[in-house]
Amino acid sequence: MYQTTRQISKAAFLVFFIFIFIGGCDVDFGGGTDDNDNDNGDSGVEIGEIVQGTIVDTIPTRATGVDNIEITITDEDTSDQTSETTGSSGFFSISGNFSGSPDIEFFDNEDVGNSIGIVILNVFPGAEVDLGDISLENGVVNFLEDTEVSFEADIIENNCNGNSGTIEVEIDLPDTDNEFEILVQINSSTDIEIDGLDADCDDFIIGQELEIDGTLLIGNSVDATDIEVD
Repeated sequence: MYQTTRQISKAAFLVFFIFIFIGGCDVDFGGGTDDNDNDNGDSGVEIGEIVQGTIVDTIPTRATGVDNIEITITDEDTSDQTSETTGSSGFFSISGNFSGSPDIEFFDNEDVGNSIGIVILNVFPGAEVDLGDISLENGVVNFLEDTEVSFEADIIENNCNGNSGTIEVEIDLPDTDNEFEILVQINSSTDIEIDGLDADCDDFIIGQELEIDGTLLIGNSVDATDIEVD
């Protein structure tokens, strides 16, 4: 009897094991990661970018002011488009996958299909880009403020002395073996924190992951205002 019971127990366990691993319900045993997490390699960058801004004026003046203007961002590689339409405030915020040098085009929805301005942006992978106030003047897009950018990246080179100089950082591109490199300029007005404490930029260690806020410069470079290492 005891031997028979043991054989039945072993058979039941084997059936349960086959059910779990061949076609049964999903069981979380803890430990692993979710494949759907928007995590981009070692730099911890979330896949996807955000571009926002506020249209404050149009010339010629539209009857509805800055309301009902469509903004479309076109990815330079795939030609995929992401759009949003302004409300009465002129503000817009567009989320999507369009890192690199996408076009951003503005359309007057009161005159369907009428483009009232287009410009090429510089968008780092995983970055949030704030274009600030924008005017559209006779087909020309004018950025009235500095373009602010926030992103995460890993430091690969440190050329700082005290709290001034430059560092080079990189962002691992998803599904490739490539990296996107950025030059970060640092000066005495840059706020730097490492583990919650004030620090100098020559305290950075190669391989650290940085959270960087700053002003976008020409090319892949940034004038940093805040840098943080958790």
